[in-house]
Amino acid sequence: MAIDRSLQGRRVRFDSTSDPLTDLKRGDEGTVRHYRWSHAWDDHPVAQGTLTVDWDSGSTLSLIDGVDAWMLL
Repeated sequence: MAIDRSLQGRRVRFDSTSDPLTDLKRGDEGTVRHYRWSHAWDDHPVAQGTLTVDWDSGSTLSLIDGVDAWMLL
């Protein structure tokens, strides 16, 4: 797993997620903490990135590349 802090401090706008438990709503905004890249392994064959965000609403939901939708501002 590698952590990329080049996006740290950038603002992000939430669009959608498949997580039914989140209170985030389309248009909510937050600040990027970091981007974490997980490499593919035998038991997890697809490499995947996760954007860790400090949401203005206080939510702790991280966003998953290819699953969730968001826009960097």
